[in-house]
Amino acid sequence: GTSLGSKNLAVESGSGAVSLVGTNTETGLLAAKTAGSFTYTYGGGGAADLAIDTLDGVEGVNSGGNAIALSATGAISLNKAVNSGASAPLSITAAGTGFSQKAGASITASGLRLTGSGTFIVNDPGNNVKTIAAAITGNVDVSSAVPLTVGTVTVGSNTTVGINTLGGSAKLASDQLTITSAVKSG
Repeated sequence: GTSLGSKNLAVESGSGAVSLVGTNTETGLLAAKTAGSFTYTYGGGGAADLAIDTLDGVEGVNSGGNAIALSATGAISLNKAVNSGASAPLSITAAGTGFSQKAGASITASGLRLTGSGTFIVNDPGNNVKTIAAAITGNVDVSSAVPLTVGTVTVGSNTTVGINTLGGSAKLASDQLTITSAVKSG
């Protein structure tokens, strides 16, 4: 991907995949609207937190129904919605304190892949996630307004199967929950 030194980034792309690397080590903001897959890795040599927000008229992250992969060397906070579409997956990799989601900042994705460390709170009642997979060192709390399956999620060349919190807790909420892969917690 292309390396960028800016801490705040608004991306708009009408076609094709977009892959970017943000090298700043300060807390950054991201907003993106693309018509292809979107990959963003944030943080230089140290822990750098990333917030999904509104910048320059672009709100949240929307890939037009294509895969999204977000990664930060620090925590990731979702202040605005992330939408990869009902048939495309989303990957979130965060270190530090993990991942948090503000009320109303929902996630729409066929599959949600969580990796990293810290507490991952993905419990907005508007989330539309069909499959969850997580490999984290910490706790995970996931809610979905549609039937949720613990299974396999692949984004790009990265695959996670089931849920493993490496000693943390796992809390899952949905009107219908199906477990097809192992859940290891506590």
